[in-house]
Amino acid sequence: QRRDPAFQAKSEANSQLTKKNKYHHRLGTGGYQRQIPKWRQKEATKKVAGLPMLSKQVGERSANWILARKPKETKSGLSFEDPMLKEATKSILEEAAKTQEGKIKPQMERDIPSDNIGNPEHPSYIRGISSKETWETRFSP
Repeated sequence: QRRDPAFQAKSEANSQLTKKNKYHHRLGTGGYQRQIPKWRQKEATKKVAGLPMLSKQVGERSANWILARKPKETKSGLSFEDPMLKEATKSILEEAAKTQEGKIKPQMERDIPSDNIGNPEHPSYIRGISSKETWETRFSP
């Protein structure tokens, strides 16, 4: 199967697509679906302890993006080994602060993560709906 030309072509296409990705996530096979409940549980623990919660600072979508890149939590905040991730996270935090102050208002297609990572959303993408979900199960009454 691995020697099949169709497989080789698909593998090469996926390799090229992966090389375009500047900010690699570290989610594993479960993806966001498996990690989000764990992150929410950690945030609930932080809330009880009176510590600042990332999702309250930057919003849930931005917090998920940041946490998927596995930052190290320090007393001074989040730290990344990759300087590109560090810079992207810094700009997300700055824009989130401006949004909370009311200086800027994000729009649906140009929200905080899309603006700061330089990756605009696909125009026909519907956020929050699984690709495995059918139209009948999602939109039927």
